[in-house]
Amino acid sequence: MDMLSPGARLALLRNETVQRLVQREIERLILTGELRAGERINEIEIARRLGVSRAPVREALRTLEEADLVKFEKNRGVTVREITLDEAADIYEIRASLEELICRRVAVRITAQQIEELRALVQRMGEQATSGDVESYHESNVQFHEKLTEFSESREFAGCYRMLINKLILFRRRTLGQGHAVVISNVEHHAIVRHLAARDADAAGRAMHRHITASGRRMRRSLQQFLKNLDQVEAAKAPAALIAKAGRNERRDVGAKI
Repeated sequence: MDMLSPGARLALLRNETVQRLVQREIERLILTGELRAGERINEIEIARRLGVSRAPVREALRTLEEADLVKFEKNRGVTVREITLDEAADIYEIRASLEELICRRVAVRITAQQIEELRALVQRMGEQATSGDVESYHESNVQFHEKLTEFSESREFAGCYRMLINKLILFRRRTLGQGHAVVISNVEHHAIVRHLAARDADAAGRAMHRHITASGRRMRRSLQQFLKNLDQVEAAKAPAALIAKAGRNERRDVGAKI
């Protein structure tokens, strides 16, 4: 059996630590929207920005590919992965079942202090929804679901939840930003907390499943409306483009006659 020298072990540990730090930073750039879906990731630029060589950047991207956040494309390099509408719908369906299990588990072990934490958070979300502060509401909404996962005291649940949420984060931002969606979303949060406070695992689980399923429907409607609006904008541009082209042709014909 080969034994690494202390110096070699230290170098290996240092390399692994650098790779993890690079991976977390790239993941942060993706989840905050600084790197957008479909955008090409420049390894050289990332390495320069973080002050590291390209090797840990490349390894970090391989790990993020396994997590389905980026993909390697021939002749394009590495890009932030784009999730289709159908894929997002599937993820919401899986998430509904997962968070139902989490809620059922939390209901039988939640403490009075944890209930008060959730109530205070939902109250703050209500104020954010009323004032139209969608960005702050989004952050609080993420915190609400993360707290429930934390209260479940399950590393397996937490790992599965994080993997799903990382894929949905951009969809959820757009969905929550639609009209009165934040108000409806928070009414559902109130119901979940009420059932958790009553230690009713069945009711809490069902309320969470309904909430995530409804969030999925809101996401689909939001994106369909977004695509419809985009089509209308493109359609409106078409006549102007045709008029401009006709004008250019007319000027060319006049010039030819002169």
